[in-house]
Amino acid sequence: MEKVIKVFSIMILLFSMSFMFSINANATTNVMWGKTELKLGQIGKVTILSNTTLVKIESNGSLSEVRPMKNGEEYRVYSFKAEHNGLYGVGGGSFVKKDVAKIKYETPSKAKLALLEEMDSTSTTIMWGKTELKLGQIGKVTILSDTNLVKLESDGSLSTVRSLKEGEEYRVYSYKSNQGGLYGVGNGSFVQKNSKTKYETPSKSKLALLNEQTQATRALGYSEVLTTPEIAKKTESKIVTMHLKNDNNEWVATGIVIGDGYILVNMYAIEGVTSGRVITSDNRSFELQGAAFANDSLAIMKTKVPMGVVGIPLQPSVKTLVKNERIVTVELEEGKSGLFVTEGTFDSSFYFQNLLYNSTHDEASITMPGGAVVNARGYLIGLQTKGFRSPVNGARVSIASDEIIKVFQPFLDKKFSEVPATFYSSPF
Repeated sequence: MEKVIKVFSIMILLFSMSFMFSINANATTNVMWGKTELKLGQIGKVTILSNTTLVKIESNGSLSEVRPMKNGEEYRVYSFKAEHNGLYGVGGGSFVKKDVAKIKYETPSKAKLALLEEMDSTSTTIMWGKTELKLGQIGKVTILSDTNLVKLESDGSLSTVRSLKEGEEYRVYSYKSNQGGLYGVGNGSFVQKNSKTKYETPSKSKLALLNEQTQATRALGYSEVLTTPEIAKKTESKIVTMHLKNDNNEWVATGIVIGDGYILVNMYAIEGVTSGRVITSDNRSFELQGAAFANDSLAIMKTKVPMGVVGIPLQPSVKTLVKNERIVTVELEEGKSGLFVTEGTFDSSFYFQNLLYNSTHDEASITMPGGAVVNARGYLIGLQTKGFRSPVNGARVSIASDEIIKVFQPFLDKKFSEVPATFYSSPF
């Protein structure tokens, strides 16, 4: 594919929106902010200055009262809506009306956010039960009844290292036939094979994803910052064209390969489709089986057979981006065969919700939504989209990698052939 590289200086700005996503935080110490604990995903807090009312939005857009709110109370804020002159989302579908006479809104300090981030263990992990699947791992043992962690001595005997409790799980990296069977769990320690333990091996799909992510990491040079042309070259094979049709129309959409045979795409781009094909950067064609997942903003399309294309690695969270880190957008030019590439700088240390906003170049109209927004190491941080109101004039919107990882995770426990996919006009 012919690459047309046009580099423009743009600034990446992050703001909050009303769609929340779930984050698994394993902080051992609370970060307090006034009367409340600061939580991941929180964008601010409201303090009640004068008695007011907690409200919810009805299906017709009107507000209804949930319960009274008393002077001095504090509530975490996770989102903001412009409706009704401003509504602060405090969770559970409830809101506090923006009213400077009755409430005070504040945002957390950079120091508190940094502390919360430091304590957050969120990462690009492939979970298997209670443990994270690691490269080189061959299985895991679950302790069915209290037993011992042991060490194999030079004379072949076993010595106890410590006790293992029922319900605990441990990664297994090796196996020895000594002493009736020993599962190596790292650091020269073993768990004996007996009725007190249960040994399992990871599914082929989990191992495939782990290997794919590792290969993609190495291929894209994770340890190195890439130049913009290098990012374009590495990302080129991950950007595909989808030729879609139904009984009345035919159209073209952009997709991003996030796993072999799995194409990330905007939901609006595939509504009404009844059949289609994916064309790769090297002009290979694959028939679509349908949508394996879809919600109101994005979809994951599946081909009938794997394409032999390693998926683009996903940034675990946009929160891990560093200020002034370079951001690159790789898109298809409408009506052309080349890539359109723009460059910018991440200019905020804050990330709150599942949408990114970035100011863009003057020629944005010539590109098709659905392009990849990647960081300086080639990791996907967003899917370009449209249809969301932007708080910044002229800003373009992307669905962040946090949300993409969340919806793609369920596929990892299944074989490719076992993942169902179908065409439908709309799931909503």
